[in-house]
Amino acid sequence: NSVNPLVTVQGNLLFPDNTGTTRDFGSATAADNLRVSLQGNLVMSESASNLYASVILNGTGDQTITKTAGTLGSQSTWSINKTGGSASLASTIAHPSTITVDEGTIDANGNTLTTVGAFTLNDGGTFKLQGGETITVPTLGAGSTTVMYTGAGAYPSLIAGNNYQNLTF
Repeated sequence: NSVNPLVTVQGNLLFPDNTGTTRDFGSATAADNLRVSLQGNLVMSESASNLYASVILNGTGDQTITKTAGTLGSQSTWSINKTGGSASLASTIAHPSTITVDEGTIDANGNTLTTVGAFTLNDGGTFKLQGGETITVPTLGAGSTTVMYTGAGAYPSLIAGNNYQNLTF
């Protein structure tokens, strides 16, 4: 055991709908919490599952984030650090902590994406959205960040704010 050990998951991290047995992944105290390097998809469908570990989505291809049940703990910070593909939401995510896009793309994919903590795009980060979602407006870090609106129709206002480094329609 070490402080904040890194666990590498080369496939998917699944919390399947099983028996209602409580499963805590990570620590609710966060002082000695797991960090997960995830190269596959994240799926939470068990109502008794609790994700406290910090998650680094760093697969080289597309990754999907699905949460239909369970609890995200405020200790579970997420970071996107991808050299290829996108991390795409397949469901609404109301994140109780922070999401940081260090490199690569996070795609709201028409789903709500809100955070209690910061939602930050750093140099090399991209945020894709259709434009009708409910989102936490990202903070744009220094360097080259991109916000991409991919929905059809008119954009009388931009839900990701009014200041951009790179803006794509």
